[in-house]
Amino acid sequence: MTNKFVVGSNSSFTVTLTNGIANPKKLIMMSVITNATAGDGTGAADSINPFRSPLSTVPATCSPFVSLKNLQVTVGNLPCFNNPVSFGYDLFVQEMSESGIDGGLDDTTNKGLLSQQLWESLYRSVAIDVGRRLPSEDGASKPIVVSGTNNANYPITVYYHFLRDAVATVDTSMGTVSQGATQV
Repeated sequence: MTNKFVVGSNSSFTVTLTNGIANPKKLIMMSVITNATAGDGTGAADSINPFRSPLSTVPATCSPFVSLKNLQVTVGNLPCFNNPVSFGYDLFVQEMSESGIDGGLDDTTNKGLLSQQLWESLYRSVAIDVGRRLPSEDGASKPIVVSGTNNANYPITVYYHFLRDAVATVDTSMGTVSQGATQV
């Protein structure tokens, strides 16, 4: 299943990504320029369609120089950021550094992060830590809403994925898999 939504050129958006998901950890969004004439019934040739171009790196990368500004994500009506942000490389590093060994406390383990040049030109994915919650809220299903503005002169499709905490128990003697409570 592909999760996506379309945003017009230089326009604002507010989208409910899910009405409820338990134990969300990260939200990852990838922006790709959308063909403005797709499905309009005119039969016009694709003016911009990175998926059909032999010279495009999409879908392995995002569309170059597409950015989201005034971005705000709310989880259960609580905002992830104090103020809407323009997602840049510094915020990407901040949000992704916690995914490293020891929660990103050791800089030598963050060598797998993209350079600023690569991130800004090709890999402009947006990764947001939506797992900020109290232990008492584990297992509670919460809606996630994202709002912001498309900063590109073209309409874009934003593909999004959730990473979530889950614990599975595999019983090899019985051949069963069961999902249990989240462990901290």
